[in-house]
Amino acid sequence: MFDGKTIWFVVRGIAGEPSNFVEWEYLARDYIIQNLTVPAVAVSYATSAVTVWRNRGMRAQRFAKILQGYTARDWRVNIIAHSEGTVVATDALRLLGWPRIENLHLVCAACDHDFQKLGLNDALRKESVSAIHTWQAGLDTAMQFESLAVGRILFGIHRPLGLDGPTNVSQQYAGAVHEHWESPWDGYGHSDCWLPQNFNRTMDGFLKT
Repeated sequence: MFDGKTIWFVVRGIAGEPSNFVEWEYLARDYIIQNLTVPAVAVSYATSAVTVWRNRGMRAQRFAKILQGYTARDWRVNIIAHSEGTVVATDALRLLGWPRIENLHLVCAACDHDFQKLGLNDALRKESVSAIHTWQAGLDTAMQFESLAVGRILFGIHRPLGLDGPTNVSQQYAGAVHEHWESPWDGYGHSDCWLPQNFNRTMDGFLKT
């Protein structure tokens, strides 16, 4: 039986058809259920780097609809989002007017680095988010590509959070924002945290922070 009204969502980034049940979001979902004894939901979708801009709004709307079913009933919601999944997650939360979120983990984030532009300063001001954790990979070539001119055209984002970490964070609420650059993240590539040899350590980092 699940304990109380706490739930975790894990939101994947760019990939093919969401039908492969060995993908990280399904493994992360099961890890959370098994270790925390709370429900968890894997959020999947199909897109590629070339078509990522297409249906981005629809993906956010769909996730927002799912989230609202829990935030409206005062569930303690936690989110782990990776790469393009950080765009989906932050767009969905913005659509909902920043509902209450306990922990927001932005992993190798493709969303904008500017907290003011992203709306996260407003969320912190409203005390809508208890803690924001940003996890940066030191060898993230995907985020380096996104910051190039061609990457900006494809992704529509000037500078990704996963490249330099958060900027323009309101100093009044900076204590709720936690940047993670430490080992082993400084030696990771964009998705290395999900490799079998790193997976448990990655998940424990999220669940114990």
